Amino acid sequence: METSHPLSNVSWDDVRLFLSALEHGSFTDAAKALGVGQATMSRRIAALERELGHVLFDRSRGGLSPTHAANQLRPWAEAMGASMKGAGAAMAGLEAAPEGRVRLTCAPGVAVDFGPLLLKRLRARYPRLVVELLADTRMRDVSAHEADIALRNQAPTAGPLVVKKLTEFEVGLFASAALLRRLPTKPRLDQVPLLDWSDELPTLAKALAKLPCPRVMVTNDFLAMCAAAEAGLGAMVTTTVQARLRGLVAVPASLPTVPPAPLFVVTHQALRRVPRVVAVLGTIDGLIDDLSKGRAARR
Repeated sequence: METSHPLSNVSWDDVRLFLSALEHGSFTDAAKALGVGQATMSRRIAALERELGHVLFDRSRGGLSPTHAANQLRPWAEAMGASMKGAGAAMAGLEAAPEGRVRLTCAPGVAVDFGPLLLKRLRARYPRLVVELLADTRMRDVSAHEADIALRNQAPTAGPLVVKKLTEFEVGLFASAALLRRLPTKPRLDQVPLLDWSDELPTLAKALAKLPCPRVMVTNDFLAMCAAAEAGLGAMVTTTVQARLRGLVAVPASLPTVPPAPLFVVTHQALRRVPRVVAVLGTIDGLIDDLSKGRAARR
């Protein structure tokens, strides 16, 4: 005999309220996150409990505590939520032409150096398309639809994703021409002032830790580092492409072998044929190819 789904007679709106209450631990915060009234939230959860025949939350001044019934219901509710997100993504694929909003997530350096070039091309070709550029050091979850497209230096290994390696950028030590004129013709690394990353970005900081260069600035901000490099305050480790876009030149010092920086583009399987996403993916592909071959102009 087939077992009925515990939420088969429950509306998605009520399941959404239940999941929000689980996440936030209070009706007030959950209601605020969904843009509904606290009284509505409380009333709808009470109605859901009557429908299911079980109390889902113990109420106290400290907030909500999920009951055993709520914990048993959670995986069913989360599966229903994932299905609704997938359905929404599938329906988005019915648009006839590239238009609407595409959320693109990438590191701040990629957003600053490649973003304007990408947006300029997209604007010329698809004037009805809007890119929401999410410049983060944190990795937004494309499989959970936190973004539509991601540009990353590491390929994700799990999730319903389409991953493509675009290129590998050579990495080196670069500085302004003005700084190089103040250095010996062939400087040693201990003669090159370095712009370093703070411990807030441990991966980058660790990669530069062994360089014997004297530190003249430590920062967690990409724009601050670039401004300092362009002003001739110090050298920075970056890709050859990004150095060229900023007018920086290679420091003629013997740098320990630095592996190239790969660049991957990631999108959700459900979005791979959506016209607006396809348009952005194709434009990214063309731009990165031009940058790799030195064909893209400086901003």
